[in-house]
Amino acid sequence: MPDKSLDVFVNPVAGRGRATRRVREIREILEAAGLQVSLHESEAPGHLEDRVAAFVRGGGQRFVVAGGD
Repeated sequence: MPDKSLDVFVNPVAGRGRATRRVREIREILEAAGLQVSLHESEAPGHLEDRVAAFVRGGGQRFVVAGGD
């Protein structure tokens, strides 16, 4: 059975907060398509990069980054 999980990493303050609103919309679309979405938000400059790097080092393969860092 194929993996239907997807991790989404987002900077919640990107685009003056628009990233968070857009990610909610995108999450709904992905979940409607049958994906299990895990959302990860950055908490400080550089945090998102660290979280994604740790995710990949831990074996994570399917992810989306929204809003940069």
